[in-house]
Amino acid sequence: MRGTSTWRCTKGGNCKAKFSISMETYDIRRTFLEHNHDPPKFIVQNDMPPSKKKPKLSKEEIALKKSIAAKARLMKIKSDPILLAQYKETERQKYLKKKEKGQRKCIKDITPIEQRNTRKKWRKKTSCWRCTAGGQCKAKFTLKVGWSEMFNAILEHNHYPPKFIVHNVTWVVKKNGTPLAIIDRYTYYLRIKNKKSSHWCCTKGGKCKAKFTLDNETREFIHPILLHDHKPPMFLIKDGVYIKL
Repeated sequence: MRGTSTWRCTKGGNCKAKFSISMETYDIRRTFLEHNHDPPKFIVQNDMPPSKKKPKLSKEEIALKKSIAAKARLMKIKSDPILLAQYKETERQKYLKKKEKGQRKCIKDITPIEQRNTRKKWRKKTSCWRCTAGGQCKAKFTLKVGWSEMFNAILEHNHYPPKFIVHNVTWVVKKNGTPLAIIDRYTYYLRIKNKKSSHWCCTKGGKCKAKFTLDNETREFIHPILLHDHKPPMFLIKDGVYIKL
């Protein structure tokens, strides 16, 4: 019938138990609640049955979980001198076996091709961060993918820290669909866009040279000039749409 939904017993088969519910008034109609079997065993949590499937974890979450377990295991080994001695011996035996098979070599014995391959593998698993000052400043550190620890960290700088301001960017569109960027009440329009970056300029135009370049992948600002020679425009934003006053 229209306007109703029919519910049947989950056992199926020869069990004919069922009932119908009106979609408008939610009244139960045409009930037949006689079963030919025992009721199933189940648990209800928070008014919903517990799901059998475990929630899927992302690659970063799995790596973080493994790193936490590895740290806890190492802390337990380091606290016990007997376990620590056994751990050092097993690691030493593993190293010797790999050295015999040729999997571990000294730097002098590695060929240039093998050096390039090891560098490529290391770059895939790590990310290197350097000081933005560049030049003679050698400050840098390396992060392993999925880990929050730093490796080969050199955090000594030979210069003063830079002066900077963090701006909040709001992205809106005009009534005709043209995108706009708003920074400190000043508006910018999209002038040029290519595969790698997009160039944004102040909507005032004329003598105002305020502009910035945006990296399309990292969403980072490149060469921003955010000084204006005029007052910010008057506008309203309603449901993400820019309305000029």
